[in-house]
Amino acid sequence: MTQTETLEIDIANEISPTLFIRKTAVDLFEKIEHAPESVIVVDFKNVDFLNRSFAHEYLKLKYSSEKKISEIHLSNDVELMISIVKNAHFKERDRYYQIVSGQKSN
Repeated sequence: MTQTETLEIDIANEISPTLFIRKTAVDLFEKIEHAPESVIVVDFKNVDFLNRSFAHEYLKLKYSSEKKISEIHLSNDVELMISIVKNAHFKERDRYYQIVSGQKSN
């Protein structure tokens, strides 16, 4: 039996449905970085609130990780906050990754 290479994390259940401090993102990424899986899916189902501080720390740690990390089941509010922080702090980094990976930028 082979071990799956994908880990799915139900963030509302394993961390909290309200994500409002940077330390929460740090705790999440300690779990991610110590996991043997190379592909991580963070499930935001049932997340009631996510503020700018958490979003910034989450994205900073995501971009510095060597693991492939993606998100699923983001509410409109959560998706909006992540998008706002990404555009404010990580826009150039996203453009660089799109160029390197050969993806077209919007």
